[in-house]
Amino acid sequence: MSEVPEHPGTGFDRFHTDYDEALARGLAVSGEDRLYFARARIAFLGRCLRRMGVPPPWSVLDFGCGTGAATPYFFEDLGVERVLGVDASERCLDVARATSQV
Repeated sequence: MSEVPEHPGTGFDRFHTDYDEALARGLAVSGEDRLYFARARIAFLGRCLRRMGVPPPWSVLDFGCGTGAATPYFFEDLGVERVLGVDASERCLDVARATSQV
């Protein structure tokens, strides 16, 4: 059985300390902040589920969760019981774990 090589990190890891700042710069042209878009994505998902007659799931996968900004909205707006966040950047995940209040 071969050993799994140690994860060398990703290009995204370099953004973990200023992820929110970099995101804010990218969103500046819109006049809105990251939380506006995080909440809007979750609200859109809720509307789609209601239109299809599908109840909100008890568990969701947040693929590309970054530093976890959308996590509270899954609980508050969709009423889920569990969120699993995954991201290419282990360092962003560390920030998400450290700042998660849910």
